[in-house]
Amino acid sequence: MATTTVHKGYGGKAQFVVLGSAARAATQDFVSDDFIVPYGKALTIIINITAGAATPAVTPRIVGRTAAGTQYTVLVGAQITSTAAAVVTMRVGDGVADVANLGASIPLPATWFVRMTHADSDSLTYSVEAEVR
Repeated sequence: MATTTVHKGYGGKAQFVVLGSAARAATQDFVSDDFIVPYGKALTIIINITAGAATPAVTPRIVGRTAAGTQYTVLVGAQITSTAAAVVTMRVGDGVADVANLGASIPLPATWFVRMTHADSDSLTYSVEAEVR
């Protein structure tokens, strides 16, 4: 995987695409690049679902990576099974409320990525975006 460093001004925000919009229809993990956001304190992941077929089952995860390459789960979202248009938001970082499958009040990892685990081959069209403050 490639590593992308996203720069933001002190106290500012950065917004960027993590996974572009696409119909994904395979039983596998779709994994973003690694992201590093210097001075990032909190991360918001926005999953924008625009279309689906049959009964998709996709579990989103925010995963941290250590300097030695060890992966660790930061937050596991609830399984997405809707075929209707929807937006799912997950948050991690300072000042974030602890909410099952949606928020974790833990420090934002220095390096992180998003893993979307598809449990079946039913198509789901979505994009994943991020905002870091």
